[in-house]
Amino acid sequence: IRRDKRLELVPEIAKKVEGVEFRVIGHVHDGDYHEELLRATEKIGVEDRVRFETGLDRRGLLRSLVEAKVYLHTMPFEHFGISPVEAMAAGLVPVVPRSGGPYRDVLDGKQGEYGYWYEGVQDAADRITGLLCDERLRERLSVKCVERSKMFDTGVFRDNFASYIDLAQDGFH
Repeated sequence: IRRDKRLELVPEIAKKVEGVEFRVIGHVHDGDYHEELLRATEKIGVEDRVRFETGLDRRGLLRSLVEAKVYLHTMPFEHFGISPVEAMAAGLVPVVPRSGGPYRDVLDGKQGEYGYWYEGVQDAADRITGLLCDERLRERLSVKCVERSKMFDTGVFRDNFASYIDLAQDGFH
């Protein structure tokens, strides 16, 4: 839980998505920011629907992922970030800012193919609401997300990297 993650968006988005529990999962790297988030959640009036799960072990993280349906990413311009891919591997549909690696690499810049990108609080809320109101769509995307996540497996990366090296070496002969 750090400022650059822009987690202050979560309570704002939660306020616009009725009847849904949001979980902010992570380790506290900035205690002051964490306290600000807790106060903002209360001030906005969503403390009953936004839960902060800090210091979870791997088992706790996996339990939370299995219980969820949508993964909300709030950090703009992130280089890549493995958490959206981990969420996709668990069958969650990602909703990410229209910037950085999660948008460009994970969603391949496409809207509705492997998840959704958003621009602003209302757009994110609308994307989440749309997914949760259409279970067939969410389930279809969930299956595609699991498949898409496999392309980020280290074995796949190693094989692709090796093939590029082979191509480069062939060019030098």
